Amino acid sequence: MGTTAFVCVILCIASIFFTSSANVLVLAPVEKMMRKVELIRANPLKAMKIADDEFQREEMEKKKRANRRSWNLRKSRNPMDLVRRVVFVVVTCAC
Repeated sequence: MGTTAFVCVILCIASIFFTSSANVLVLAPVEKMMRKVELIRANPLKAMKIADDEFQREEMEKKKRANRRSWNLRKSRNPMDLVRRVVFVVVTCAC
């Protein structure tokens, strides 16, 4: 009885995780694409604006990722910088 209940609970949890992953990885991109197709169908000239906006968004994300990556590299070069930052935060929070 206990084993059956345990297996049922595990299967329910696994199905919930699978469903949420499927929604994020499959359904959301398809719905986004359908919205874009509907916009283009309503106004074909707007397709260029949509493409330009998406390109600009992608470029901004690339810059943000590059900045984060360079920040992480800068942080990891000198371990004493981390100590200084932590001490600074502790001192400023203590006041």
